[in-house]
Amino acid sequence: MTVNPSHHSVLSKNLQQETLQLQNAWGHYKHSFLNSYLVQSVEDPRINIQSVLTRHFLLKEVLGDLYDDVMEHEIRFALTANWLLDILSSSSAHRAHNEIADVLCALLDDSKSPEVEVPQFLEDSFAMPDLSDYIESLLNAALSVDLKEGLTDEYLNIFMLVWKRILDGEQDERISVLEPACGSANDYRFFDDSGLSRFLNYTGFDLCEKNIANAQKVFPDISFDVGNAFEIPSCENAHTFCFVHDLFEHLSPEGLERTVLEICRVTSRKICLHFFNMADIPQHQIHPTERYHRNLLSVLQMRQLIEPFSNSIEIIHIDSFLRDKFGYSDTHNKEAYTWIVELK
Repeated sequence: MTVNPSHHSVLSKNLQQETLQLQNAWGHYKHSFLNSYLVQSVEDPRINIQSVLTRHFLLKEVLGDLYDDVMEHEIRFALTANWLLDILSSSSAHRAHNEIADVLCALLDDSKSPEVEVPQFLEDSFAMPDLSDYIESLLNAALSVDLKEGLTDEYLNIFMLVWKRILDGEQDERISVLEPACGSANDYRFFDDSGLSRFLNYTGFDLCEKNIANAQKVFPDISFDVGNAFEIPSCENAHTFCFVHDLFEHLSPEGLERTVLEICRVTSRKICLHFFNMADIPQHQIHPTERYHRNLLSVLQMRQLIEPFSNSIEIIHIDSFLRDKFGYSDTHNKEAYTWIVELK
């Protein structure tokens, strides 16, 4: 891959102003809010499908295809948790518990006619070897939780412990990983809980000083720094892999182009890009807000931007992926996409 280094060039006045606006957009929040933002409910990285795919992206580079079956189990587990959270949040306690109890009863005894329709993905998951116990545990947990508290860590951490047992037996040959806009170690904390962090030479940066302070407080020995995706302070090809969550929709067209250039400049092999607001439309729909943007990005225009730096691009529309492969049709975000890009 050949990309001209740009981190020594001076940012345009527009990008300087955009940097300040982005800093102000997040900097006015309290540390406690930033520490819990995007790690709760369906955004919890333990059960958020795009965060699960980030871990699988990295695990495949560490372990190859040895544990593809475990990865499928983890996705099915996460879908079950998301389905439960949807029921618990949209129904009264009595109604939600009755529906979950009926589904569990039907799964345990298929000779009975269920009072409610059992989702196909649950039937398929429950029938898989080594997974039915996890599904049953989650359903039983949901029958006893306080609606305001949701599922407890004891159950949400199940696959953190599964991966930790697997990775404890593997030799730790580290890979270099960069995460722009890392937040308060939103995803990294679960790399650590799952044992994946032992295999990573990780660098994370964020514009918000409070986010970095939160991350450094928990992980003082890990490279978390204040930094700007418009001018990443790394040499060309300094990192082997890079992943980014929910950043690009918040940038101006100039900022978006600059960030893609920078990420491709500093990464040598693959990038995993997550989008929360994307559609198969001919052009980006640009929507500035008071401090940043909330754009609807075009698949076509993003492809045109990234293709000059790539050998291949795998584009995953999360809703279609879950519907086609798992029979799951209730994803909370129909505009979510994940791209796996192999760089030149």
